[in-house]
Amino acid sequence: MKRKALLSQMTSLVLALLIAVSAVPAAAAAGGGMGNFKKVRDFPGFSDVGPGAWYANDVRKAYELDLINGKGNGKFDPTGTLTVAEAITMGARVHAIYFGNSLTPGGSPWYANAVNYAIQAGIIKEGEYTDYTAMATRADLANLFYSLPATEFPRINRIGWISDISPDMDYFHFIYLLYGAGVLTGSETGAFQPNNPVTRAEAAAIINRAVLPESRVHTSVSTNAPGQVITGANGNFKISIPKDAGWEIATNEVDEDGWCSFGCSKTDSSGGAVLLSLLIMPKAGHEYSSTRSMIDTLAQTAAGENAVITDSDISNLFFRGWNTYYVNIDGDPFDREILCLENSTQYYAITLYTNEACTQSLYDQLLELVYTLDIAL
Repeated sequence: MKRKALLSQMTSLVLALLIAVSAVPAAAAAGGGMGNFKKVRDFPGFSDVGPGAWYANDVRKAYELDLINGKGNGKFDPTGTLTVAEAITMGARVHAIYFGNSLTPGGSPWYANAVNYAIQAGIIKEGEYTDYTAMATRADLANLFYSLPATEFPRINRIGWISDISPDMDYFHFIYLLYGAGVLTGSETGAFQPNNPVTRAEAAAIINRAVLPESRVHTSVSTNAPGQVITGANGNFKISIPKDAGWEIATNEVDEDGWCSFGCSKTDSSGGAVLLSLLIMPKAGHEYSSTRSMIDTLAQTAAGENAVITDSDISNLFFRGWNTYYVNIDGDPFDREILCLENSTQYYAITLYTNEACTQSLYDQLLELVYTLDIAL
């Protein structure tokens, strides 16, 4: 069967991050950090940015940090759409400031130096954009933050389901990361609207939240994925089971020590079978010191069952915006993929089981199910 779909989707973000970071000299990376974002110039004021406008403070801060400029003639054009060139220039400036690199403005055309920097730093790929004067979308702007370490975006919000973002999108996990961190807020319904244009005022607000943690927004998206919403016995998670799709709930209980277990399965007429198991363990008084130690213990336990462990060195991936450890275990009769993560009070071990008769279609259904998992802060 076609394996590693989960790993492939999750590592797309990680690879982008690693490419960007590997392009940075060690000395620069050592001196990097959010503390590098400081006021470097005075705000001149813009005639079209009134002091009472919702974006006035964001425009001022972004300008003082040298992350965005005006449009000339004393104007900022807050309702004008951001161009790809402007978005890349903002992304390049963020990267250069964070890592302590130098970025010389200008070039011919005016954005040439920023584009060259962005390509060398791995922020964008050469040839990724053919028209730099085109309108930038919300997805374009969000993607430019790939170059900052995910550790700079701690989760402050619980996000149930972003209705217009699907797991097959390259930026799926990263958008959840930015929502959870309070960098993105979406529409009133929580939708991200990835293909919508970005106004210059919105860009100023988003970039401030990205580089100034104190500017981030506390919010929540309580909407669940379509289906039958199941709440964990300990109340710490929700999962949406597709209705009339053949899924069976095997267990959903919490024991006297506070350990919660949830499991569901599905089989098809050809004998293909998939199972999802979720084990939640309280941190208090537990043997595990971290999610890394938990995945190592689980992998070693599986190895004791004559299973073959692969990808055990892959760590710090993402699962809907959570830092996650992953291991793939080939065994008989079921193969297993385990993701381990944690919130403030508990450890989570998510295990995906597949048998030899499992088809790609059935495995994809399992992935779609696990991607609806909404875990408390």
